[in-house]
Amino acid sequence: ELTMRMLDIWSPPGHEAEMAAVAHRALIDAGAEDVTIDDEFPESPSVLAWLRSGRPGPTLQWHGHLDAIATGHTPARREGDVLHGRGASDMKGALAAEIEAVKILREFGLPERGDVLITFHGLHEEGHSAPLHRLIERGIHGDAAIIGELGSPAELIVTSRGLTFWDL
Repeated sequence: ELTMRMLDIWSPPGHEAEMAAVAHRALIDAGAEDVTIDDEFPESPSVLAWLRSGRPGPTLQWHGHLDAIATGHTPARREGDVLHGRGASDMKGALAAEIEAVKILREFGLPERGDVLITFHGLHEEGHSAPLHRLIERGIHGDAAIIGELGSPAELIVTSRGLTFWDL
């Protein structure tokens, strides 16, 4: 249901505010802590949330982007277990899955140690990911990150397929 709601939102780069608002509300409802909308980029805000254990340990970051490629598309639809729509696998389905995972972790009292930082940003599909760069520059990042973008039932992506950062 959450994925289908997200698929109905037109969210090309530079116009992710509605997606951010939906993700923000869903994270609150799922039981995340300190859920905020970071509006350093007002038309492309980031969403930040935490799952804190209260015990020392590493911070695992779950990350994703709120925008979808700006091309025309047919209305979102579901055919059995398959969802069709602009951004279904890139990456609104993964955002919804991360939010649903918050509910599961909360139900089982997890994490037991360390924290989970959830970050969603905009301006990814335009190629520069400025909001993500600013989060990193401001120290808002985990010790390791999981990004649920792309893949298939038979494939585990263990590296990026198109977003790298280089310091030269």
